[in-house]
Amino acid sequence: MPIPQKTQARISLYKRLVTLLLLATAVYSALTTNGVTDVLEPTKDVTIFSENGNLSSALGDLFVGKTAGSSGTDRRRALLSFDLEGSDIPSSAEIMSVTLTMRVTKTSQSSSTNNISLHKLNQDWGEGTSNSINGKGTSAAANDATWSHRFFGTSDTWNQGGGDFNTTPSGSQSISGIGTKTWNSTTQIVTDVQDWLDNPSTNFGWILIGSEASSGSAQRFNSSEDSVDFRPKLTVEYTNPLAMDQTINFTTPTGIVFGEDPFALVASASSGLPVSFEVVSGSQFIDLNGSTVTIQGAGSVTIRASQEGNGEFNPAPEVSKTFAISKASQTITFNALSDKVFDDAPFTLNASSDSGLAVSYSVLTGSNLVSLNGTAVTIQDVGSVTIQASQTGNTNYNAASSVSQSFTIAKADQSIDFDTIGNKSVGDAAFPLSATADSGLPITFSIVSGAEFADLDSGTVTILGAGDVTIRASQDGNSQYNAAPTVPQTFTIAKGNQSISFISPNNLTFGDAPFNLSAFASSGLPVSVSLVDGFGLIDLTGGNTVTILGAGSVTIRANQGGNDDYNAAPPADLSFTINKADQTIVFNLPGQLAIADSPIQLTATVTSGLEITFTVVEGAEIAAISGSLVTLTAEGQVTIEATQLGDDNFNPAVAVSETFLAVTDLSECQDVFCGEDIPGFPGWRASPWYLNYNVEFLPWIFHDEHSWQFLFEGNTEEVIFMWDLGLGEWIFFNENAYRWVFIFGGENAGWVFTFGDNTPERRFFQRLDDGSLFSVPADLPVK
Repeated sequence: MPIPQKTQARISLYKRLVTLLLLATAVYSALTTNGVTDVLEPTKDVTIFSENGNLSSALGDLFVGKTAGSSGTDRRRALLSFDLEGSDIPSSAEIMSVTLTMRVTKTSQSSSTNNISLHKLNQDWGEGTSNSINGKGTSAAANDATWSHRFFGTSDTWNQGGGDFNTTPSGSQSISGIGTKTWNSTTQIVTDVQDWLDNPSTNFGWILIGSEASSGSAQRFNSSEDSVDFRPKLTVEYTNPLAMDQTINFTTPTGIVFGEDPFALVASASSGLPVSFEVVSGSQFIDLNGSTVTIQGAGSVTIRASQEGNGEFNPAPEVSKTFAISKASQTITFNALSDKVFDDAPFTLNASSDSGLAVSYSVLTGSNLVSLNGTAVTIQDVGSVTIQASQTGNTNYNAASSVSQSFTIAKADQSIDFDTIGNKSVGDAAFPLSATADSGLPITFSIVSGAEFADLDSGTVTILGAGDVTIRASQDGNSQYNAAPTVPQTFTIAKGNQSISFISPNNLTFGDAPFNLSAFASSGLPVSVSLVDGFGLIDLTGGNTVTILGAGSVTIRANQGGNDDYNAAPPADLSFTINKADQTIVFNLPGQLAIADSPIQLTATVTSGLEITFTVVEGAEIAAISGSLVTLTAEGQVTIEATQLGDDNFNPAVAVSETFLAVTDLSECQDVFCGEDIPGFPGWRASPWYLNYNVEFLPWIFHDEHSWQFLFEGNTEEVIFMWDLGLGEWIFFNENAYRWVFIFGGENAGWVFTFGDNTPERRFFQRLDDGSLFSVPADLPVK
C-alpha cells in the first residue's frame, strides 16, 4: 500500500536525524555490515568538451581531465546519473555507504597521478546519440549535454560553461595507470545519494572533474555502453528502519533413497520472498540447482535455507536441515540355465542387477565338473551343477539377494573318423591304421575277417598273405562320452611281385675254396640257379654251392616261380670272372757251394705245383744248368734264377734269384750273406761277418728278402733301419739316433754310417769286402 505523503516527510526527517547521529557517533561503518546492498549502473553518461560548446560524446568512452595539446587548455568532463527511484532500494531506506567504481582504459601520462573529484550537479541534463571514437568529441546530437548546453538544440543552457555543480567535491580519488578505480564512501557522497532517494526530482547525478590545472591529465574510462563487467558501478548499502522481520519454514526431506528422481526442496519465507539454498555438507552426495536436488550418492546431507530480505524485510534467520540418502535395494535377474552336454563349448553367464553393478558368480555344487572364470563357464565333467549369482552392493546399493540356477551335464556322443585303407600287395611294408574319435579318446582296432592274411598289433597291420581283410575301429566311451558307433574298413591284399637280387662275388681266383651263391628273392622264397655260360669252369651240383674248376667267364641264372602270395619273379642273371691264380716260387741256396759237389740238385717249389725252370743269369762261364742240375767248373759268384710262366689257370710267378759263391773249400765262410739259421725266425741267418764298429755288441742279421738289419745286442724288436730288397726302398727306424744307409752292389757296396746333420763331411763308409772305413764322396747316393 502507498505510504501517505505526511508519513513520508516524517520518515525523511527521521532518516536524516539517524544519519547525522550515526556519523556523529562514528558507528556508521559497523552498522553497514547489517544492511542490504544494491548495485546500480548509469542510466545516462556523457562527455563534454571545453574547446567547443557544441561538442559531445554520449555513446562513446568517458574522458576526464586536461589534454596534452599544444594550447594545453582543452578540458573534458564526464557526467553520470543513477536512477535510485527505479531501483530495488525502498524510498524509506537509510543509506549507509556508497562507492563508485570505474575502469580506466587510457591515461595521457601513465606515470603521473591525477586527482578526479565528484561534484553534485544542480541541474538536469540530457544524453543524445553523439558518439566520438576518440577524445576529441563530435558534433552534439539533439538533447546531448555539451559544455554550453544542458540539452543541445534547446534553450536550456548551463548557468556557467562546463556545468552547474557544487564547487565543494562530494569525494575525490587519486588515479594513476589503467585499471579499475574506486571512489570510496564519504559523508557527502552518502548525503548526495540519500537526497536523491528522498527527493528524486533533485537527482541530477555527478560531474567528474580532473586535474585541470596542468595539461596531460586526461583519463579515459569505460562508459555504460561497454560490456557489463566494465561499466561504471554504484554500490549502495542501506537499511530500512521500517523493514519487517521474516522467518523461514523449511520442510526436512524424508525417505530419500539413492537412485530416485530429482526432487524439489520445500521451504518458504513468511515475507513471501524467494528462499535460496546452499549445501553445508554432503555435497558429494547431491547436486543442488536452485531448489532442485539431484541424488548422486548415499550419505548424510545438510542444506541451509536463507532469505536475505529487501527494503521491506530484514534477512530471515537461516534454517538448516539434515537428511539421509539411504542405499538403494537391488535385484538380480538370473535366467534359467539350459542343460549341457560334456563337449559343449564354454558358455557365458548372463545374470544382471537392476543397479547396473557387476554380478559375481560362484559354483555351489559341482565345482569339480566346471571351471568358472568371471562369467565364462567351461565344462570339465558330467553331473549336476548349481551356480549362484551375487551382488554385494557398494556405497549406494545394499547387497542383492543371491539367485541360483542349476543344470545337468550329460555324456557327449562321439563319432569315429576311420581313414580309408587302400588295397595292398603281399610284400608291402607294415602300415599304421589311422582313425580318430572326435572325443579325442583312443581308438581300438580288431580284425573282423581275414586274420590269416594280416596281423594286427597295436594299430599296425603286417601283411601275411593275399586275400580280403576287414578291420573294425571302436571307441567304448568313458565317464564323459558314450560309446561311438563302430566303423569297419575292408581292403584287398593282392599277390606281391618279387624280384631276385644277386650279390656278385668279387675277386674270384682259381684255387679259391667253394662258396655259396648269394641269390635272394625279395619274397624270401627259395631261389633255384642254373649255369648259362662257363661250362666246365664251375660245378653247381651242390645246389647254390659253387666249386671253381678253372679260370674264365661264367653266367648263372636264378629263378623263383612264385606261390599263392607272390607272382613269379623275372629271371636274373649273374656274370662274373674267375681270375687266374698267382703263384710263388720258393728258392733258397746256401751262400757257398762246393765245386766238387756238382752236379748239384737245385731245389725250388712253386705254389701252383707247375714245373720250374732254372737259368744262370750271372756266372754262366763257371756254371751250367741242365734241368734242375747245376754243374760248377770254377770258383766265383753265381746267380741262378727260378721261373714259372703259368698256364690257363695260373699267372706267371715272380722270378726268384739266388746268389752263391762257388768255392773249392767250405771250411770257412767269408761271405757276408752266409750264416746259420736263427731258431724261431724263419728266413733269418746270423751272419758270421762283423763290422769293426762295436762288433762285440752289435751283430748284423741278414735276411734273404729284407737284407741287413742292425740290432741292439741281438734284440730283434729294436730294429734301427733296413734296406728292403723286395721293396727297393729304405726303411728307417729310430732315425734321429742313427742313420745307416746300405748301398747294395757296385764298386762301393757296403754300409754308410752318417752323423746327425747328414752333411757330406760327416759321412763314413765301411766296405763290406775288407771292412775299411773312409769318408763318403759327396756325390755318393746316400739317403
